[in-house]
Amino acid sequence: GQAVMGTICAFVGMLVAYRSGRIRVTPKFTKMLIGAAMGYLLLGLVSIIGSFAGLGGGLGLFGISGFGPMIAIAGVALASFFLILDFDAIEKGIAASAPEQESWRAAFGLMVTIVWLYMEILRLLSILRGRD
Repeated sequence: GQAVMGTICAFVGMLVAYRSGRIRVTPKFTKMLIGAAMGYLLLGLVSIIGSFAGLGGGLGLFGISGFGPMIAIAGVALASFFLILDFDAIEKGIAASAPEQESWRAAFGLMVTIVWLYMEILRLLSILRGRD
């Protein structure tokens, strides 16, 4: 329940921020998000390798007190900002009169981001509750 509500709130919040113009997609914004995603991926790989070595009680970097919740919050924020890129891609596709049969690509991209956001919220809730 909490993860679903958190995902919905993040989705609606980012949609409102995008539609109101408070957050605009610029080349710099896109580059920063892609760079942050690569860094987060690298951090995840380090965490997996660390978990095999017993780091954080087998949870990797996410099991380290204080550091784990910060990483999880960063993951939620990153996934939330990727929603903005999805909204922009959909809006540009509509403006460019993309063929209707191509709409599945935009829907698939949006769904992948929503699932990623949901998983990050689940991870954060799990860390905050002290479970695996």
